[in-house]
Amino acid sequence: MTEEMIEFAKLHFDRDLLREDVNKKLDAEPNSLNMMDVIEKAALDINSSDTNDFDFLIYYTCTELYENRRLPEFLSKFAADVLSGKRKRPTKRGADKYVNWERNYKLWSTVKKVSETFSLPCYSSNELSDKTSAAEVVSSATGMKVDTVIKAFQKCKRNLGEK
Repeated sequence: MTEEMIEFAKLHFDRDLLREDVNKKLDAEPNSLNMMDVIEKAALDINSSDTNDFDFLIYYTCTELYENRRLPEFLSKFAADVLSGKRKRPTKRGADKYVNWERNYKLWSTVKKVSETFSLPCYSSNELSDKTSAAEVVSSATGMKVDTVIKAFQKCKRNLGEK
């Protein structure tokens, strides 16, 4: 494992990968659902029990306000409803199915990119193997355990329907 590999993994992992990939997909498929349509649908669904949607709407609205951008009408209504107490954060029921989703996505993406760039296997099930894997490089770059990187990679790969 070289410093070049570790630095490459750090630079890739530190990017806003999820947003970049969503934007690439939207650019490649212009007739696909617009991101603003998805945000509007979540904002208008007052009966939603999805805490993640609510938290994202709060984050997105605050970001727009901090940057002094004019809010679309549906976000203004959402913000007013939250501030006036008409709309409250839904209560969580059960485990959060999205826990660590973005982190896992970034790890999956970084492992794949390191694997492709340096012709390394994504990971190895053989503890005795002396060949460096992309998961080991990403582990060194992020400070996470190799096992954590591998499990996150496998979980995201499964969620994305990859074989």
